[in-house]
Amino acid sequence: MVGMKRGVGTPAAAVLVAVLLLAGCGSGSQALPGEVELEGLAADPEKTTVLEALPFGPLEGEGRSLLWGYRRSTYLVDGNTVEVLWVGPAAGAAPDAPVRGTYNPVIFRNDQLDGWGWAHFDERREAWGLPDPDAAPMERVPEVDPGSSA
Repeated sequence: MVGMKRGVGTPAAAVLVAVLLLAGCGSGSQALPGEVELEGLAADPEKTTVLEALPFGPLEGEGRSLLWGYRRSTYLVDGNTVEVLWVGPAAGAAPDAPVRGTYNPVIFRNDQLDGWGWAHFDERREAWGLPDPDAAPMERVPEVDPGSSA
């Protein structure tokens, strides 16, 4: 009888352990900034549609390195304009925050959403020869205090 209980209980226990492990993996991983909004978009949206779906970023100012309140990197790849929008936390990130895990790379090619997330970025980085943001710190754009006159 002990053998029967063990034989019946083993698969059930294995299923229970697998379910608990999968549940633990899902609850421990946090969505990257903007990920929820991006998942709700229709296929192949234009950049303006993507920007309207994302919350405005914490950075203020204008220039080539900023878009919609986030840092932006622009490249020319095989005649295509490639932009990486580094979507970060709404409250901003600490100056020494790691790029991976803090920012969500959102990639546009010729003003169309190409994809987002680190797996997609790593594929494109390798294929297109984009720089590795982990190798050198991202250029820090100074945050402007809205109350200052600077």
